[in-house]
Amino acid sequence: MNTITEISVSDRLQEAVDAGVITCAHADAIALAFDEHASGCCSVHLERLAHDERAALDRVCDWLERRR
Repeated sequence: MNTITEISVSDRLQEAVDAGVITCAHADAIALAFDEHASGCCSVHLERLAHDERAALDRVCDWLERRR
């Protein structure tokens, strides 16, 4: 299970869509795979994603990492 501790999953996914990293459809599918926790962290359940959606998530993670 991957963990992204960014401010908001939906905000980061929208930024990735705006930057052309992923499509809106991929962002919607990825958002459904996330569980947000009271601590502010989120975890994604890869088993909820199809192959192309996993590839889109990898692109988002790589893009976020390059932005740091």
